[in-house]
Amino acid sequence: MGLLDRIFKQPGPPPPASDVELYGQVDDRGIFYAPLLIDPTTKKQAAKGTVKKWHHQIGRSMVSGQRILDVDTEIGVLPVRTRINGNLAEIFVPVGSEVVPGQALWRYVVARQVGD
Repeated sequence: MGLLDRIFKQPGPPPPASDVELYGQVDDRGIFYAPLLIDPTTKKQAAKGTVKKWHHQIGRSMVSGQRILDVDTEIGVLPVRTRINGNLAEIFVPVGSEVVPGQALWRYVVARQVGD
């Protein structure tokens, strides 16, 4: 178990697959992967979308549950929220890029300055 796992993750079984699909997955390198693109009100699902807007810049802190970017799909504009507290370190998909569920979106770091 890595240092970040020991600090930030609760012991016990992994989250249910439905949580990972709806809220994205974070690996031990701090890379956040896109969740399923589901409209929470209609429950319709999109296979892909396009990054419409980033609400954060590199180096800015993120709080779990915070809206990080918007993805434009055929069912509407859907927010993607973070599951982790940390600082946005790297963006993998600029505005206008296509996004599919499971694709790497950004990387975060914990408790250090980014971009110097």
